[in-house]
Amino acid sequence: MKRSTPSICKARKFTLSFWAAAGANYSGGALTVQVVSGTGNNQSAASLVAGTWAGQANIINATQQLTAGMVRYSFTGVVPVNCTQLAVLLGFTPGAAAASADDSISFMGLQFEAGSVASDYERRDAQVELEICQRYCWVTPEPANGVIIGVGGAVAAANAQVFYLATPVQLLKAPTVTVSAGSFKVAAAAAPVAATGIAPGTTHTPNAISITTTVTQTVGLSATLQGGGGTGKHYRQR
Repeated sequence: MKRSTPSICKARKFTLSFWAAAGANYSGGALTVQVVSGTGNNQSAASLVAGTWAGQANIINATQQLTAGMVRYSFTGVVPVNCTQLAVLLGFTPGAAAASADDSISFMGLQFEAGSVASDYERRDAQVELEICQRYCWVTPEPANGVIIGVGGAVAAANAQVFYLATPVQLLKAPTVTVSAGSFKVAAAAAPVAATGIAPGTTHTPNAISITTTVTQTVGLSATLQGGGGTGKHYRQR
């Protein structure tokens, strides 16, 4: 489990908790429980395992013997002031013998929270979780050919179009926007053409973002920004 989130990385106590049980033929010994901090920006899980995250440090590094029944375990640590990303690593070393029918560990109820004590497990609807995440980050993959994702047009100059896209929820603040060109198209009173010069606009708000292109059209007329079935995307983050 990996998370890049400046909001939780503020030199405060946190608690990791989960239920775990060893299988009937478990051979792996104690479970290794690690919470790792870093000072990079959304670095990969592969880099984490390799120990090459920027400023990587174990802020929890413990072992836990497991039983055959489900037991809730909790571990508390302190997030460093300069932390910008966190990860949880759970691991074990299998026994030398070939795995038998139930050489396993079962987990449930993994929870990571601020504070020094594990609270009751919080179960939220998937839609609520999605909306909370979208307040901080929102990615729109390029849709199929002809699917409209934004409306706008040439406002000030024939080759300076602006398109507005509403955010799915109100963001925390006006976001930073990144655009990957892909095969996006523009339809301006004619057949769709390649969205030349596609780039983030400069008039973002918590409720809408702007995308610009350099397709030429008559000033004052509307146009639509469409997918072209490619691999482009719009990426917004706080």
